[in-house]
Amino acid sequence: MPSNTDPKTILLKGTPGAVEYNVNAAQTIVPGELAALQTNGTVQRAAASTSPTPLLIAREEDYVGGAIDTAYPAGERCPLWVMKPGDEFYGFVTAAVTVGALLEAGAAGAFAPAGTNPRLVQALQATAGSGRCRLRAL
Repeated sequence: MPSNTDPKTILLKGTPGAVEYNVNAAQTIVPGELAALQTNGTVQRAAASTSPTPLLIAREEDYVGGAIDTAYPAGERCPLWVMKPGDEFYGFVTAAVTVGALLEAGAAGAFAPAGTNPRLVQALQATAGSGRCRLRAL
């Protein structure tokens, strides 16, 4: 259950660019998930062992009252932040992380503890398991 101290927005600090793409067929994207641009011009949740460039993070439609838990269904437009190094956001992790941990793309649009793939973000808070976490783009 979210607490009163959990962020209510995806972008926490920085000045990322903004783009929109349609969500790929048979998929949904939730704000805070890492998205990957597909060859057909749509986006889908990034998979493990990928290194999406640029770093695209789904954002909430706060300009029309959308919340961070409102998913974008297949075929709908999805607004995304194009993160730059130093930008901070509220994204998903696949496992427990410690402050300062370096993370790579994990499963289903989340970030996972770094292995052999490129490090994309750094954890700014510790988590006890999977879920949302404050992250900084590298």
